[in-house]
Amino acid sequence: MPQINSNVIFLIDDDVIYAKTIHHNLVQHFGSKFKIYVYNTGEEALKNMKHKPGIVILDYYLDGVNKEAKAGLDILKEIKKIAPLTHIVMLSMEDSLKIANDCVDNGAFDYIVKSETAFVKILNIIKNIFKNFLLKRKVRSERIGLFVAFLIISLFVAVILYFYKANAL
Repeated sequence: MPQINSNVIFLIDDDVIYAKTIHHNLVQHFGSKFKIYVYNTGEEALKNMKHKPGIVILDYYLDGVNKEAKAGLDILKEIKKIAPLTHIVMLSMEDSLKIANDCVDNGAFDYIVKSETAFVKILNIIKNIFKNFLLKRKVRSERIGLFVAFLIISLFVAVILYFYKANAL
């Protein structure tokens, strides 16, 4: 399964001013904790998936400026094929339950309506996703520790049994 980089965020929005505002907000809040790449088309972001983003903030209507551009839902599907572990947060001006459900059904982690509270929601979602990454890392580390402890104990028991059988003869 392809790996992701939990410290890389892709921001994909054809509204340059909105994208700059989100980028500025993220940098103000998180500083250099994340490497943030901003793309104005989904196609451009797909070409740069080599950066293995852990989080993608993706506009639903990416064809607002360029009518030839792929829609956000299509980009969502393609990213999920390439990197199924990537957390994708969809953004839209549309407050539609149908669109939100379509996005989530196709692998989006969350759906946010572009409103005055969108920036706060984005920050909170990123914090939660990052906490989730850290928790998974900790669990994986603890599993490895338990496995190593099991191997050591098994080896110790095997050595004791070997010497016990050797002395019994």
